[in-house]
Amino acid sequence: MLNIYKYISLLSIIMLLVACSRKMTYEEMVEYINNPKYGCIQEKIVNGIKFKAVYYPSEIMVYHEVRGKDSVTTEDVFSLRERYNKQHYIILSFSNEGRDILSTATDKQQFELLIQQLSFKMEQNVLLTNSENDTLVFIDSRFPRYFGVKDQSDLLLIFERKKSEIEHLNLLIREFGLRTGDIKFKLSTIVNAVIKENEYK
Repeated sequence: MLNIYKYISLLSIIMLLVACSRKMTYEEMVEYINNPKYGCIQEKIVNGIKFKAVYYPSEIMVYHEVRGKDSVTTEDVFSLRERYNKQHYIILSFSNEGRDILSTATDKQQFELLIQQLSFKMEQNVLLTNSENDTLVFIDSRFPRYFGVKDQSDLLLIFERKKSEIEHLNLLIREFGLRTGDIKFKLSTIVNAVIKENEYK
């Protein structure tokens, strides 16, 4: 009986993946991942600080890589997909009353502390596990500085990817100076779709 339930569960997952496997325009994929009902995006507000975590499909990263180039071949796209599919990408955003985090620092010391943490020490401040409770290796983070010209601070987090992941990721943001305590997110990774070929041309 247990094996039957396992078979049914596996079949359901496969059907879901097949149902989600489709071609989208870039705008459709962005709309999909920004729709909370699909689980790729999650927001939390703690002590006035707004956190937003968004799981970015590797297909989005491929699109950004080739956007603006004069010519893109099918081989170029396939090669980039193979490279980006080896990693997970999460955009983590912070804001305080509609302003980016750095612009809300109360003094120079806090400003420099946040710069250090966000630019160089996020490997110590984040933990990512998959739906099988495996800890994924932190690869890199990128923190562009907007100096108050945007209403939030954005941080790109990059982690290793394992073939067995099919459901969700658990992201832990440790306290690093914002006085919010640890923050947890659960993000769906089931975005089995590709951007239409003509979007790359």
